[in-house]
Amino acid sequence: MDTLNLDNKFLDFKLFVLPETEKTAEDYKTYTLFILVYKKDYDEAARELLKKIIGAMKLDFEQEVLVKELEDGVRIDYNGIQTKTLVSFDVSMKKAGIHYPLQKYELLEYNNGQFLLVDSLSKIAADKNLKGMLWNVLKNIS
Repeated sequence: MDTLNLDNKFLDFKLFVLPETEKTAEDYKTYTLFILVYKKDYDEAARELLKKIIGAMKLDFEQEVLVKELEDGVRIDYNGIQTKTLVSFDVSMKKAGIHYPLQKYELLEYNNGQFLLVDSLSKIAADKNLKGMLWNVLKNIS
């Protein structure tokens, strides 16, 4: 598992390109983990798998985790979410305004934040190898 730290690196492009959006009450709460999933991929089985993953991380799903279900073609304003770690389940990081070309299962650390792109929950559920890869990188999230 690789961790890429971009602090103190020169980038010739904007790492974060954020749209202007309305703020909601959940935007002002601080979350340990912010999760992006496609709504079409987030069924009951996926929700249960995610709850097991969060439980294994010793986090309270209801209090410490914000799950955003995105429709195809929709972008979000990640800048409005108070969290240290963003995990995206097969949602392009560009949908959250993050324009660094992240590789799946590679933890990116930047500006006191952590960013992780992985496969969809349904794909992970069906592949023991992907479950292991996910767990190995999640153990390194602080």
